[in-house]
Amino acid sequence: MADLADDEGGDVTTYLSCLATMKSDRSTYDTWCQEVADLTLPKRDFTTHRSANTSRKMRIYDSTGVWCTTALASGLHGNLTPTTSKWFAFDPPKQTDDEGRKWLNHTEDTLFRNFAEPGSLFSSQSFEMYLDLVAFGQGVMIPLFIDGRVVYRSRPLNACWIRENDEGIVDTLYYECEKRPIDLIRYMKKNDGEVHKNVQQAYEDGKVGKIKVLHVVEPRDEHYGRDAVATAKPFKSVYIDVTNQFMMKESGYNTFPYLVPRFSKRSGETYGYGAGHDAMPEVRTANKYAEVMFRAAAKNVDPPALLPSEGVVLPLKLDPNGINYYDPTGPKPEFWQNGFNPNYLAGVLKDKQALIKSLYYIDWMNMPDRGTMTASEFIGRSQESMRNMAPINSRLEAEFLARLIERSVELNIANGVLPPPPPSLQGNNVGITYTSPLAQAQRAANSNAVLSGLTIASQLAQFDPSVVANVNANAIFRDQALSNFNWPVEYLHTLDEVEATQAAQREQQQVAGQAQTAETYSKAAKNGADTLQGLTGGTA
Repeated sequence: MADLADDEGGDVTTYLSCLATMKSDRSTYDTWCQEVADLTLPKRDFTTHRSANTSRKMRIYDSTGVWCTTALASGLHGNLTPTTSKWFAFDPPKQTDDEGRKWLNHTEDTLFRNFAEPGSLFSSQSFEMYLDLVAFGQGVMIPLFIDGRVVYRSRPLNACWIRENDEGIVDTLYYECEKRPIDLIRYMKKNDGEVHKNVQQAYEDGKVGKIKVLHVVEPRDEHYGRDAVATAKPFKSVYIDVTNQFMMKESGYNTFPYLVPRFSKRSGETYGYGAGHDAMPEVRTANKYAEVMFRAAAKNVDPPALLPSEGVVLPLKLDPNGINYYDPTGPKPEFWQNGFNPNYLAGVLKDKQALIKSLYYIDWMNMPDRGTMTASEFIGRSQESMRNMAPINSRLEAEFLARLIERSVELNIANGVLPPPPPSLQGNNVGITYTSPLAQAQRAANSNAVLSGLTIASQLAQFDPSVVANVNANAIFRDQALSNFNWPVEYLHTLDEVEATQAAQREQQQVAGQAQTAETYSKAAKNGADTLQGLTGGTA
């Protein structure tokens, strides 16, 4: 078992006080997020605490918000981090040698294999993160090294509180969860931590009550760099038993371990805002319209009964073929017809649903209706829709994708899955080129500009053929293949090989030209001899 401690370890009061302040500061935001959750992502909770396996859609009459949240999350997942194709490539520095390029290629392959492995949980956990990102404006994920590979875990937003530094980068996170005594003992034993004596006693007594645990990650005021011991690394990591107010473990990280992307953010604020926040007024209104329509339809199908104060045998039998008795000398029972047509709001509701889809960028993520468009028009319209996502994509690249790649590489190197980078890469910044469908569509504007220029050149060449001499076709092709279409370098011959091929072709053309010239001279000489012989009557 993990080591036991009788006394409180360390000063946990500061951390618990900070947590209380962070919770208080976010209370209004949590209330708003709860409303978003109720109507767009009901399996999430913020201020409401519901039992497991209970129905959470009792307030939903129109599911447009729920559908849009899932659709946009699926679109981001498939267009930013698809597990079936490579979505990024390393851009090596100019001084990188062959060994460095091989290391980068090997690292790319290792990461993509890990992303695609079901055991890494990347696909499922990143989708949960995307759902939070779309609905509430941020998600939380942490890569962990477990059983010989990197495994990814999303964290519930209602249990995570964050802070950012002066540069607007999230560098502090408090994560609160609950663990059974046996689970907490096993975790601390595996990670060289200690548990309070009450936890051990609870386990021995067979108690099933859960222990509240707090994980704190924040910058360390004084540290000794990446090569320092765990308790002196740049980022502090503290595990606290909140129930017993006991510090179980303190260690550290070289870099901030959590990934906290935000959909969009107000200047001066920490927490993000998602499409769910933007669309909430329309989602709320559409939900109310649908509720009114259902209630009106129910009243028309089963309207209220108008009965005289006496002379009717109760209760009324309203089932089919029911027989009711009343005093024929008194008023006759009848049903109250309000005359309201439930379809009156159908058109308004349809307009609201279309507006909600626009606020969720569904019209941008989906392929346009092809109709009578040509293939070129269809491709152009699709790429234009993708380019409209550029502001969202740029923030996700900085706060999620880049951090995801960096943290995954760091964990693989630290645990021996990847060797250290070769000397030509150490101390140099390695760029990242994103090759996902969304990134490629946004770079397609460059390709369209090149094609437009070539079209103009071909048209002008009809009047002046010398215009073609201005176009370096080889340079255009290499730039487009490598930069915009992300061909592997191995698909292309090197510049030296291309030059050698072109030189051989020029030599062949020169030899062929000389042979044709010699043949022309030979024929001319023969024709001249034949003519001379004819003039002299065949005599020399």
